[in-house]
Amino acid sequence: MLYSKKLFSLISERLFKNSPRDKKGTLWIYGDSLALRFYDSIYYTPLCGEIFKVCNLTYSWVYNMLEPVEIEKYKRNYLDFDPSRVLQELSEVLYLPEMDEHSVIILNCGLHYVSALKFATYRRLIDDIINLFKETWVNEDGVVEMKFKGKLIWKTTTAIHRERFLYHNHPSPRFLTLQVM
Repeated sequence: MLYSKKLFSLISERLFKNSPRDKKGTLWIYGDSLALRFYDSIYYTPLCGEIFKVCNLTYSWVYNMLEPVEIEKYKRNYLDFDPSRVLQELSEVLYLPEMDEHSVIILNCGLHYVSALKFATYRRLIDDIINLFKETWVNEDGVVEMKFKGKLIWKTTTAIHRERFLYHNHPSPRFLTLQVM
């Protein structure tokens, strides 16, 4: 085990020593529990601190998780889905001053939306999120610029096999289908 840690340390030192990034920008992970696990796995690596200046996380299901998951997932307000809330929460991250041209956001908008929304609603949400990333503004010199100057990595979601669910007729997985090989 000690040998593999030393080897990893040596390899990562060589890989990141000549990185052109040199602690610039923010790496922002945005998504569900898979995003949280990914964030936890990279937080203490050179990616967060040597390549990027900082790494951050927004943990969400359908909306951002503001309290511990044990509390948040059982909250119910019985209101219809509000896509403007999702777009507002995402834009609050995108337009932070630290999200500059050196920054990257890894976005995962999958599993919880897929299982909670009608397909047409989900499709509109995805279109609206794409449009959010395409938004522009006119700077003080009269030049049209992208509002979000960083890079987007759109992370896909895991395949869901509805036939493996304990309760096959549960109403929440609305348009999940069998993946055929």
